[in-house]
Amino acid sequence: MDIYDAGIFAIKQGGALGVLLSINGFPDGHQEAFTRPPSFIGIDGSDIFLVLDQRVRLDELLRQKMNVAMEAGSFFFSAKDMILE
Repeated sequence: MDIYDAGIFAIKQGGALGVLLSINGFPDGHQEAFTRPPSFIGIDGSDIFLVLDQRVRLDELLRQKMNVAMEAGSFFFSAKDMILE
């Protein structure tokens, strides 16, 4: 599924919240496609690495990503930001 297909899926799903996984991250300018209200929370390769390296717990990462999605309307929050806090 490319970013365009994900956008079509988001529109058709209405109020559903899903996870969009991209190992190489998300292209600049495409994040706006999933804002207000976000249809997805994004997870990238660096997020997965930090979880597998046990530097961030998966449940805490998902909780933080959902909070940012609901409060700020942004579908992506990096796990790196959790380590810096």
